[in-house]
Amino acid sequence: WCKAWIFPYPCHFGWRTVDKDIVSFDGGESRFNLIHADILNRSWEPYLATNENACNLVLEKGEEMRAGSRLCSQNGDYTLDFQEDGNLVLYYRAVTPVWASSSTSQAAYRAFMQPDGNFVIYTKEDRPLWDTSTYSSGGTRLVVLNDGRIQILNENNDPVWTTQNHWGTLESGCLPILAGGRTLTRGQSICSPNKAFAMTMESDGNVVVTRSSDRQRIWSTLLPWSDGDHVAMQEDGNFVVYAAGESPRWSTDTYRDGPNYIELLDDGALQLKRLFVAKVLWSSR
Repeated sequence: WCKAWIFPYPCHFGWRTVDKDIVSFDGGESRFNLIHADILNRSWEPYLATNENACNLVLEKGEEMRAGSRLCSQNGDYTLDFQEDGNLVLYYRAVTPVWASSSTSQAAYRAFMQPDGNFVIYTKEDRPLWDTSTYSSGGTRLVVLNDGRIQILNENNDPVWTTQNHWGTLESGCLPILAGGRTLTRGQSICSPNKAFAMTMESDGNVVVTRSSDRQRIWSTLLPWSDGDHVAMQEDGNFVVYAAGESPRWSTDTYRDGPNYIELLDDGALQLKRLFVAKVLWSSR
């Protein structure tokens, strides 16, 4: 075991400098980082860089993923898999895809967190296939968070790129599902994989599916009042619109059927499905 207070003396796991603020080492199946917060007050914060299944949570600059490798969230709910087909896919509980780089190519060879802050998928000949366009951003590491976001962080742990911004919209597209335990507040959305449709918790208190090309509503909860505050995909399987005081205003009546998730399809249909078996329990059509 290596502790922060023995720094800067070497430890038997082997220290290596990743950048001026981070020191990492490997110890058996566990990988740890020490993040320097303020050397003047000796505030060093250790954190575990693998989850309990010894799956890496962090891809540091200079490191890469090869086909068949993965990163995980600390709670184990999300895994970022670099698939054999060259696609980088984020899965919820190893079953439901919630984000992808759409870089399917047999030529994809590695996903590299570059020293310049850019995260790039390359062929074996080093031809770029996909990237986050974060070069010169100061990004130092890529992480998978417990809420399903993927972020590139700088040396101060501030995000320079994320798959989900403050309002819940992906910078490179929307999540196609809302997983159990997640909510959308007014203005937040999920999107169909082809980006042709969006489901939004609107400011008028309704959950609405709109066509992206002309913003035309094709489905709505049609609530006659405007106090709907947020919509929740509950752990019990029910999809519910709540007022600000947590009073339910509309639901799919699918409680006791969980764990479920809601998905927006390429044709604009909303479907509520049972996790793992993808059985449709409710549909907007």
